[in-house]
Amino acid sequence: MRAVVGLVVFGMSVAPALSQGVQESLELSREVIDQQKRVIVAGSLPLSNEEADAFWPLFDEFQKELKKLDGRSDRLIASYTAELPNLTDDRARAMLDEALSIDEDRAKLKRQWVKRMAKALPPRSLVRYFQLENKFEAVVTADLARQIPLVP
Repeated sequence: MRAVVGLVVFGMSVAPALSQGVQESLELSREVIDQQKRVIVAGSLPLSNEEADAFWPLFDEFQKELKKLDGRSDRLIASYTAELPNLTDDRARAMLDEALSIDEDRAKLKRQWVKRMAKALPPRSLVRYFQLENKFEAVVTADLARQIPLVP
């Protein structure tokens, strides 16, 4: 789990240039995380050969589903930063609703995958894996919170 913190220490920034190429920047940063995520999970989640054979295909499917939500989030952030100088009350409210919808969909997705992965992993490993996922998400969220300006 310490390796998750290493993503930040390593100097990886999720949104280094919000004003230029916001969506491209976010996508690139998520790719960096995705590449490191598999290595970190493998090093932090001891699995038997049988567990690994059952888990890794599920992991890959889950990551594809998470990418869809990340894409929605990235598009929302790009829209927000582009529209910020002229953001209307109606658009601000619509963006808030979309952000909440993404959060709700992420929670639903996790619940679905907890059930699926419970067939491949013992309970403690299952919890550990989702703790790792939460830490990855926290790193991204914290970096975005630092860099996305508040509504004036």
